[in-house]
Amino acid sequence: MAKKFYAIKQGVRPGIYTDWGEASAQVKGFKGAIYKGFETREEAEAFLEGEVSWGKQDADASSHTAKTPARRASTDAIRDVKLPGLVNAANAIGSDETGKGEIFRSLIVTAAWVRADVVEELRELGIKDSKAYHGNAKKLGELGSAITGILPSDEIDWATCEEGLVTESEGVIAVTVLLPNQKLEAIHTPEYNQDNILCDCHQKAIVKLQQVLAEAGESYGYIVIDDFLAGMRSGKRGVKFAHLMDGIQTAAGDYSCHMEMRADADYMAVSAASIISTYLELKYMEHLNDVLLAEYGMADVVPDGPISKPVRDFLKRLKNNGAEDFFQTYGKTSYVK
Repeated sequence: MAKKFYAIKQGVRPGIYTDWGEASAQVKGFKGAIYKGFETREEAEAFLEGEVSWGKQDADASSHTAKTPARRASTDAIRDVKLPGLVNAANAIGSDETGKGEIFRSLIVTAAWVRADVVEELRELGIKDSKAYHGNAKKLGELGSAITGILPSDEIDWATCEEGLVTESEGVIAVTVLLPNQKLEAIHTPEYNQDNILCDCHQKAIVKLQQVLAEAGESYGYIVIDDFLAGMRSGKRGVKFAHLMDGIQTAAGDYSCHMEMRADADYMAVSAASIISTYLELKYMEHLNDVLLAEYGMADVVPDGPISKPVRDFLKRLKNNGAEDFFQTYGKTSYVK
């Protein structure tokens, strides 16, 4: 592997480092940290001596330099303003999730980095909000495979996915985090509910992706999160919004962060995250079918949806076959009364 040079422009001890562990210690938790990886020392030195440019943003679009003060994690600094043109013209991170309401789907959150020069290519490929392909597993498989490098027939280490599965294709790097239903049920309380859990999962995926990008020497100018809080910026959901943005902002430093409803339809990075999350969710459901057959001897198809008659009928079949433990292990048990 080629040697990397990590230039820390703003951090605990600015300078050039060749060890990522040592370099990351200079920026971790440092508000407004500015750093980047390079293939040569000359490039790293030029970065330290010049101004910082994050992606292909217009000069009027708040492109960030070493002179730009770190943004505050507040609803004033992180505004809900539609900026699809600017974001799609820059290297950007987008995040989206799936599996919130379905009984057997696990919560899956993906943070995806998309390089600006592949946006049009991805659009021509058909990358857009995954809901546009609802029920079309074949198309989702084609698209998901294309931007993750994971074939529909490939096996996935789901334990690795819990910590953050890194996937990569030309111009797209993503981190996907899976929270199994058994663990979701174990941590879910009235005070720490699904909104809180989603906040932490989005933050986990984005922060790990930032680490991967730093090691790869890749830059970005925007972070956009699909709004799972339904636009609420006051009351309890406002507190959750602030918690999420504060955690991301602390790690991100000087970036433009946005959380918008329907972001998966407007921003290519969020569209890519949507496709990847849904594609891996479908593979996870196939995995559950395999588990049901291998461990419980049932050649059945695990239903994919919220509580409904097909789900209740399936639960009855589990009980009749002495396989109720499958539901306790893989289902959202608190969703079924």
